[in-house]
Amino acid sequence: MRAFLLLLMAMAAVGAPPAGAQGLAFEHEVIDPANPSDPHCKTLGDINGDGFPDALAASSSGDGMYWYEYPDWTKHAIRGSGSWTTDMQTADIDGDGDPDVIIPNSSGLQWYENPRPVTRAPIPGSSTSSGRRGPTTMMSRSRISRVTMISMS
Repeated sequence: MRAFLLLLMAMAAVGAPPAGAQGLAFEHEVIDPANPSDPHCKTLGDINGDGFPDALAASSSGDGMYWYEYPDWTKHAIRGSGSWTTDMQTADIDGDGDPDVIIPNSSGLQWYENPRPVTRAPIPGSSTSSGRRGPTTMMSRSRISRVTMISMS
């Protein structure tokens, strides 16, 4: 009987919320009521370098790719049109100190380079340090400045 009671107490302790978590209420905030249609790609990254995560979303049905600037969620177009599949990540691909966007579509895996000013020396041999530039799309300063197709073979 004692073993049974200990087992019940252990199960109750495991299933109980952590101390202080009771009454924790999340707030719901709509970032963009007119978000891109079918936004299958979503991620976070500090796109503008202010130390806070910004939100990114991309359409799977031709409605573009956007980043939303924290804290008021100002919408910035990366591409006003285009379709992407189901994943998106941010990472400093070229070693220049800012997060770039990696996202697949029907043409392959794409790299959108962040146009923020360089904050550290690029990684030797990267496309930024060597001067080699793959296929690019130049955009305004608030947008990602370049797209490079990455071969997966």
